[in-house]
Amino acid sequence: MRLSKLRSNFSNKIMIEMCFAKKSSPVKFEFTSKDSPITIGREKSCKIVLDSNIYSKIHCTLYFDESLKHWTIEDGYREKKSTNGTW
Repeated sequence: MRLSKLRSNFSNKIMIEMCFAKKSSPVKFEFTSKDSPITIGREKSCKIVLDSNIYSKIHCTLYFDESLKHWTIEDGYREKKSTNGTW
């Protein structure tokens, strides 16, 4: 999996493009601040599920900060950090 684009443009919307194979077309995901937090990982409860053991159950989380009007990415979820790290 390769994150090809992460766009926010200082709004409450975010668009994520991910490639899951070397020659595949990117898969697009769009979220708004109402979807926050957005979890990404192997766990079936994640909003973006990654089907490979190289990723943590909850690999990373995106949060929208209403007061600052921006998105933040964090390794893991809350106090539980991912096993494999977020690069």
